[in-house]
Amino acid sequence: MRLLRIKSRYRISNTAFNEILKLLSSAFSDSKLPSTNDDANKYLRELDLGYDKIHVCQNNCVLFRKTYANMDACPKCKQSRWEDEDGKCVPRKVLRHFPLIPMFKRMFGSSQTANDLQWHRTRRVPVEGQTSHPADGKPWKHFDDKYNWFAKDPRNLRLAKAIDGFNPFGNFSTTYSMWPVLVMPLHLHVFTDPRSKISKKIF
Repeated sequence: MRLLRIKSRYRISNTAFNEILKLLSSAFSDSKLPSTNDDANKYLRELDLGYDKIHVCQNNCVLFRKTYANMDACPKCKQSRWEDEDGKCVPRKVLRHFPLIPMFKRMFGSSQTANDLQWHRTRRVPVEGQTSHPADGKPWKHFDDKYNWFAKDPRNLRLAKAIDGFNPFGNFSTTYSMWPVLVMPLHLHVFTDPRSKISKKIF
């Protein structure tokens, strides 16, 4: 896992990473290190840290999953799902989806994080006239009033969603872009306590 983190942080190519793994595997033959990048990525999947690849219509009409999983063309715009690259059928567009449920399981699998997810109810002390956490805001309180059954259990998660597009290569003359959708739980204490002046742990 630490090797994969280094690969990602320093943008090491798959080819170079394969050579590094081969060298380490031969030097430490008893370590059971993976010998290729693909083998290393299996650890991510076993820990539910991987992602699902979902093919997308080039014009964003549909996702090729469930009812459309076996289709070769979009049922709406009739655009082909595939493009030809050196005699191989390659999907025109791919969505990479990191499932939320395994992430929530990991969060509640740690006693410390499970405690922190309930901090807003069990340990947070509201300060009159100040907003130090989303729970102090009107939308949160309105939601509590409307969905009282959900609010009763402090383990129920409320999520904030953000989306933004960018060109990963910094070249605005190309049409290639990425649009990550970020989801963050709002329960964690990420603000400073105005009375104690002690910074809370930031996640």
